[in-house]
Amino acid sequence: MVNDPFINVTELNIELKNMQQMAESLNIHFPLLSQKIAYIFSRVEACKTIQDADEYFDLLNNIQGGLACI
Repeated sequence: MVNDPFINVTELNIELKNMQQMAESLNIHFPLLSQKIAYIFSRVEACKTIQDADEYFDLLNNIQGGLACI
């Protein structure tokens, strides 16, 4: 085992396990988000004017911001 005062092997293993669980959760959520995005685009396409589509563009902007943070 590594004997270094700045490396706690137990904490490192816990962090890695937590990161793996987050990655698995993202693998589940990204396809669902992709479906929602496709639906939002279909709603934009159905709008007659840009003003009608503004709320959908706002949703897409929120999604973009959230993904950028991730």
